[in-house]
Amino acid sequence: MLAFVQNAAADYSRKTLDVSHTRARRRILGHPIIILSPAGALPLSGWLETIIRSTWGLLYLCPIVILFGRDGNQETNMGVLLRMVTATTLSRASADLWSHTDAIHGCLTLLTATFKKTPNLIVSHHNHIAPLFHLGVEALKLPEEGTVRGAGHFLASFINLSRDPNGGCLQPVVAHNSETLVRTLMFCICNSPRHSLTSFSDVLSALCKMYGDDLARTFKTVQADETFLSPRVNAQQKDDFAKKVLKNRGSKRRILEAVTDLALIGRGLAGTDYGAQTRGFH
Repeated sequence: MLAFVQNAAADYSRKTLDVSHTRARRRILGHPIIILSPAGALPLSGWLETIIRSTWGLLYLCPIVILFGRDGNQETNMGVLLRMVTATTLSRASADLWSHTDAIHGCLTLLTATFKKTPNLIVSHHNHIAPLFHLGVEALKLPEEGTVRGAGHFLASFINLSRDPNGGCLQPVVAHNSETLVRTLMFCICNSPRHSLTSFSDVLSALCKMYGDDLARTFKTVQADETFLSPRVNAQQKDDFAKKVLKNRGSKRRILEAVTDLALIGRGLAGTDYGAQTRGFH
């Protein structure tokens, strides 16, 4: 795989680059770990494993995947690299999710950038789409602010791209897992630190915008489950939350207010001075 990256760099350097790409390429090619640490210090497999298993390594792979993922000569190679990253991360997460939050954060950040800049690498070259969506949902439950924020960005990008003509293979994944996602969001809203509420709101906003009718049906299913979030949140409060979200599907600010209200109810703080201050903060 190192040969892939080096060949891509050599091929790309022969092309005409604008200023931003030139600066980005210099950051990539000039970094000693990416280009100068290959064969001598570590075997190729060991070098790749070190890069893929570390957050900083995934952050340095991100511009490589984006820059060269648009290149027809290197698209397949970048697809292979991306699959290696995701397969390794999924394997580690399945063994122990909570012990690998940094790697999960790095992987989801890489995938979010890929969704935005080179979605073809995922749509055309990836076979881990459903497990990655599940990983994003599970990552919402983690305690680290950065990991939850990364999961929120990933899921929102996934949902938005799933309605794009070029992201058709993502749509069934969202549709088949919408109830799991909504239950996870509502559970996390009621049980996670306040700093994570914006991330939950962003995912809910994307879901509401892109899958409004499906979301309405999912809310009805969740509301019918009397044990869910009981006894802190009753059926009427779940119904009020659903109505607020669906009514304000075009307003992220209003959806965040609905999320904050549910969080206060779930913590038993609704109607208190602290609750009023918290709602005002958002």
